[in-house]
Amino acid sequence: MDSSPSGKTSRDRSRAALDALRRTRADLIGKLRQQVTSGEAPSPTSLARLTHLDEVSNALKSLEPNRKRATDLVALGVATLVLVALCLIRLPHAPLDVTLRATSLKFDLLPTTTTTLLPGEAGQILSVEQAVVSGVEDASPSDAAPGGRLELNAETVDGDKTARVKLDPSVRLYAIQLSPGAQFSVDIRIAYSGDTPGLDIAVQGSSPIEADFGRLIRIGAPGQPLTVSNSAIQQVSVRGKTLRFALYPAEKQDDLAVFRNTAISSVAFEEAGDPTILSGVADVGDGGQSFQLRPSDLLTVRSAKPMIVRALSLQDGQLNVIMSAPEATVLRLGRDSPKDLRPSLLQWLLFHWPNELYAAVSAAVATWLAVRRWWET
Repeated sequence: MDSSPSGKTSRDRSRAALDALRRTRADLIGKLRQQVTSGEAPSPTSLARLTHLDEVSNALKSLEPNRKRATDLVALGVATLVLVALCLIRLPHAPLDVTLRATSLKFDLLPTTTTTLLPGEAGQILSVEQAVVSGVEDASPSDAAPGGRLELNAETVDGDKTARVKLDPSVRLYAIQLSPGAQFSVDIRIAYSGDTPGLDIAVQGSSPIEADFGRLIRIGAPGQPLTVSNSAIQQVSVRGKTLRFALYPAEKQDDLAVFRNTAISSVAFEEAGDPTILSGVADVGDGGQSFQLRPSDLLTVRSAKPMIVRALSLQDGQLNVIMSAPEATVLRLGRDSPKDLRPSLLQWLLFHWPNELYAAVSAAVATWLAVRRWWET
């Protein structure tokens, strides 16, 4: 603590001595100029004294702090701090588009003012080979779901294969209706019936859930081949606050799409703390990067605005998910040491105003060089 005041006193003394030498040298030069102007020759003593003053002045200059170098260091330090801040500070939110394959996922549906219908496309009907619904509290017809379990299977059609109108023996899922203004959570995973993969959809909410199916029934005399003329579609409806659907596609059906353009408030790609992602890509907007998703990657997403499930389908025994988050406030990849995927301020500037940023930096450098040159002269 004592070294700082003594160092400052030493610098002040050196500066005072240097200023005194400069004043003496200026006075001597003034006198020599007057002698030359009046026609007198400078005396050797005066010239020797001037030379001595120059030598002492140069020696004392080395003791004076280099103000120009100190200013350059300060400017360089400020520029470094600004650059580090631009690289470290993340945007508060960023848009996200995710396309991935997973074994399961969970999400909460956004409450709406109208009845939510699943599948998500208007008029879409899912045709499946088998549909099993558990947790049924009420059914129509009343005997359709004994013990709270409904099982519908596609019929075997052995009629005339040359008929113009083909008979579709599949089980039809018309809609899963969710009441407006209620909270619903959805848990989706892969289900199996033997070696046939299907969708296991568990829907739980604060209001009853209603599902409407259609199955092919025989209306003719028993024992006759099932054809268009002696068959009809019977509608079966089930209700319950917690319904679990197991849907198995037909053999030739490549894609079983259930959710399309569905608004959600939260999503989780994990089960019992373990990641369920198999592969995929996460594209971060506003200057962010594209990240490849690998098995065991834990992706955490939270958004200030509703997220959209663009499409969720079963394909090749895996869940295909296409999702968008317009303002992802939390975007991390990893479990133990998660990586923040939101772009930095520097990435955001380079993405939106690359030319303007280059011009601003060039102008700042040119201004600093001009001021520095003016200071030197």
